[in-house]
Amino acid sequence: MLKLPAVVCDHGTGYTKLGFAGQQLPSFMFPTCVTKSANSFLSDLTYKSGQDAVDSGQNLIYPLQNGIIQNWDALQQLQFDCFNKFLHITPQEHEIILTEPPMNSPENRERLSEIMFESFNFKGMFIGAQALFAIFSKAWDKSNLEQTGICLDIGDGVSHVIPVYEGYVMQHAVQSVPIAGKAITQFVQDMLSRREKIQTDIQQKIAKIVKEKYCYCANQALAMEFMDFQPIANQNVCGVNIDIGQEAFIAPEIFFDPSIYSKIHDQSIAQIVFNSIQHCPIDCRKTMYENIYLSGGSTILKGFSQRLQNDIQAIVDSKNLRGITVNVKSHSLQRTAVFSGASIFGSKPEFKDVVLSKQRYDEEGKNSAREFPLAKK
Repeated sequence: MLKLPAVVCDHGTGYTKLGFAGQQLPSFMFPTCVTKSANSFLSDLTYKSGQDAVDSGQNLIYPLQNGIIQNWDALQQLQFDCFNKFLHITPQEHEIILTEPPMNSPENRERLSEIMFESFNFKGMFIGAQALFAIFSKAWDKSNLEQTGICLDIGDGVSHVIPVYEGYVMQHAVQSVPIAGKAITQFVQDMLSRREKIQTDIQQKIAKIVKEKYCYCANQALAMEFMDFQPIANQNVCGVNIDIGQEAFIAPEIFFDPSIYSKIHDQSIAQIVFNSIQHCPIDCRKTMYENIYLSGGSTILKGFSQRLQNDIQAIVDSKNLRGITVNVKSHSLQRTAVFSGASIFGSKPEFKDVVLSKQRYDEEGKNSAREFPLAKK
């Protein structure tokens, strides 16, 4: 009997990426949300999910907040659509790979296993760290899976810096960054709304497009960028003619100078990456500096990787750390790095050795899902 590929499901705060192991890119990518209903989620057949939910104009529920599952009923309803509406699969014929943020609790893994095995009846399950999968995504350029490096994962609601050594997340050195993709979009929206006449209901949509199409990271002092910048006049975005102004470079600058955006948070992402590496054991720090991986849509902003590399190198040099060359490894799969890495992992022969089978779950119970071993070279 032909073995069917594992399902890969990467639920982010903002977007879900969905497909099968062996695919470089997800088959589907849609907002991680469902419409709010007065009925119980599991008995309500009139709900909408993903982009249909957003387009409906109804009240929305986002099951994840800052990467952590907060509404399990809403998530399960979204997952029902993932497997039936989008993939059209019979779950008992597939294993599934799910991704998790740093600091995810064993109790959350147990609950996910209950849903996957008891509600959907998958034949096997694996839960893996998003940071490790993001590092794996570089393997699409080569044959081996790298298992050591530091991942800067910029999500929609929260960003993390996660060091991984030989396949294991170094939890004590994980750093959270309260500025993420949504903050950049909001900053663009605020600047545009002060200058342009845009209907309230499409402001956010326009701001997202402006961020993705026009924003960039300056490679010189802001004072010089202000002098050199030339506005881009009369651009048609969603049927509205607007001018692209200084928000194009000021909004991304909040990653590198957060005082522009927040009076509470004052450390740049470069400083936070540096701090995380310095919390790692001294004998692996050089390797971390040489293997900095990027994940998330905001990391593909023009000039981002080079600016990050330059700023971290400047901090290293200011501390007189000799023999350290910072290397930020940018690549074409950063937007979907977690999915792409999970996908290639699920297509490797060793995947079968680490997946939790339905049979083992039935024999040992949900405690079997508290920890998942990671692949070794």
